[in-house]
Amino acid sequence: AACGLPAQRLREMLSALVATSTGTVATRTLPVLQPSAAGRWDSSNVASPVVLLPREGVAGDPWRMFYYGSDGTWSDAAATPFLPTGKCGLATSADGLTWTRATDECVFAPGERGAWDSLHVGVGDVHWNEDGRSLTMYYLAAGDEAVDGAPAGIRMRIGRATSEDGGLSWAREPEPVVSADAAEGLFASWPRVLPPALTGGPWRMLYHSFDGRRWRAFSCRSDDGGASWTREGLALGPGEGGAWDEQGVGTRCVVPWRDRLLMIYEGVEAGSGTHRLRGAARA
Repeated sequence: AACGLPAQRLREMLSALVATSTGTVATRTLPVLQPSAAGRWDSSNVASPVVLLPREGVAGDPWRMFYYGSDGTWSDAAATPFLPTGKCGLATSADGLTWTRATDECVFAPGERGAWDSLHVGVGDVHWNEDGRSLTMYYLAAGDEAVDGAPAGIRMRIGRATSEDGGLSWAREPEPVVSADAAEGLFASWPRVLPPALTGGPWRMLYHSFDGRRWRAFSCRSDDGGASWTREGLALGPGEGGAWDEQGVGTRCVVPWRDRLLMIYEGVEAGSGTHRLRGAARA
């Protein structure tokens, strides 16, 4: 994700999308990626893209977009999907505007029956490793465990997988790296990972949970390159009564901004529970 880039590199790539003659940002009026044909794994929806910019010094390296989607079902036909998650795909682009699926098949699917991630998966974040050749993905997933009357698939946890071929195939770790904590809510999900180059210290992960009333974002840290994580507590909670984000904080991205970190987040309205992506917070 662009969140993992040095600030200067991020500015350069964003500048490439600015029309120099008018000073306006280049836009597309149509979606850059839509659900595929009926019968394919992502025929119902595609969502939550994570974009990696071309690597510097690698000739012909494409933009990569990892996303999740589904055909309207999860791995257990008896389960009723309540999220757009399911499996993960990969699309590539030469310019960041026109995208082509790298393969007709998904690149990452739920685990084997009985595994903690056997029902549905969704990409949370992806970054290049220090070798510049392999990738690490942090993903949200759940098995068919039902919790306190909630539907199967609600007990989401965060897993980690690696790829040696640019994201076309992945090797998952057998256990989640961050599990759900009842003190936080029903699940731990939608991870965004901040490398040392961005934090100026250890690796950090932001994720969110829902306790039945509020959505809150939490943080954890890793001192061993992401192999293990230690919870640090609440990162950002709901706004004050009457605020547009009174019910909480959902998905988010963190980018370098003016020598600090800026979080762009999805706030949750009280009453309707509507999620709106329009909040910002500084570290």
